[in-house]
Amino acid sequence: MIFQLIPMTQQMVKTYHEAVEDLTLKRTLFEVIQHQIPEKKLTVSHYEIIPTAHQLCIQNHQTKQKYCYRKAGLHTH
Repeated sequence: MIFQLIPMTQQMVKTYHEAVEDLTLKRTLFEVIQHQIPEKKLTVSHYEIIPTAHQLCIQNHQTKQKYCYRKAGLHTH
C-alpha cells in the first residue's frame, strides 16, 4: 500500500515545483511592469522579458518555462 503512494507523492512534488515556478515568473513580471513596461527585451537575473506588439512574455533561461500576459489595459504605477 505504501508503495502505491510513491508515484502520487512524486507527482504532487512535481506539481508543487511547477506551481512555484509559475508564480515566480508572474511575480517577477509584475515587479518589472510596476515601474515601467519594457519596450525592448530585458534580462533580469535568469529571466528574460520579451515584449511584443500585444503581450509581454517572461522566460526562465534555466527551466525554459514561459509565461505571457496581454498588454491591453496595462498601466505602470
